[in-house]
Amino acid sequence: MKIEVPSKVKDCELWQLYQFAHLDHSKANDHRAAEYMAEVLSIFCELPEADIMELQPKDVKPAYIHVMKMMGGLKWDSIPPESLKVEGVKYTRRSINEKQWTFGQLVDMSNTDFKRQSERLAAMIYIEEGRTYGNTDMSERAKVFIDHFPREVYAQCVAFFFAWRKISMLRDTDLLKRMKKATKVNQKALKEVNRLMSGQG
Repeated sequence: MKIEVPSKVKDCELWQLYQFAHLDHSKANDHRAAEYMAEVLSIFCELPEADIMELQPKDVKPAYIHVMKMMGGLKWDSIPPESLKVEGVKYTRRSINEKQWTFGQLVDMSNTDFKRQSERLAAMIYIEEGRTYGNTDMSERAKVFIDHFPREVYAQCVAFFFAWRKISMLRDTDLLKRMKKATKVNQKALKEVNRLMSGQG
């Protein structure tokens, strides 16, 4: 069975980047490496983990390597740009620190399931230049962002926003460290695949 994954970062859905960022990346470096691989491929192949477990290791290995190299190429630990253009419209970045968010942003956040509406995170952080959050339509902005928001910038938004929620980037960089370590195409995971492919154990 041939499995398909996005060929480039720009082909990824925002929700895939969001869910990848929230995996337990420490699994990639211990005895749970194979489980971690299944979780990664489940996201990017859009298949249940149970279906991934039914695949042959020879089909799993190239897809996993490709995804991890692709994710490893993202600058997760870079600060999102202060401004950017999406579909010809210029947007400016609000604070990534939730403690500095407006009441409107906090209300929208409390009403959002980011796993299902991942684009809304970008729409809460970036607003039309020269506008205030309360005088813009976050939902309409999110509709534009779902297909056109730069994937590289979205990865940065996810990493920094949720690191800030864990107190501050200056005091807690564990999330980013785990992500960077996991995306170095972990050798333990590949050894596990090779072991399975050779029929050992």
